[in-house]
Amino acid sequence: MSGAEDSIVFRKAQEMGAVLVTNDKGFGDIRDFPPSSHHGVIVLKMLPEPGVVQAVHRVLRGLLEEEEKFKGILFTVDTHKYRKRKRP
Repeated sequence: MSGAEDSIVFRKAQEMGAVLVTNDKGFGDIRDFPPSSHHGVIVLKMLPEPGVVQAVHRVLRGLLEEEEKFKGILFTVDTHKYRKRKRP
């Protein structure tokens, strides 16, 4: 769905019951996409620079190994850590 409007991508993920993994920072705006309204969103914060993508993917793998619940949670992943937000 590359290039589709955010609202369409979000709606499709919800229809599928899927966790949305994206590098589109717009999905991190809880005013537009409140955590209580989705099955989980993971926003990857990365630039196309040497080593950055690999570092973010390493942190993402750790998130996927550590976390069991994704519904209603916004995760933000960068090169060093991930954060999660459950509200509103």
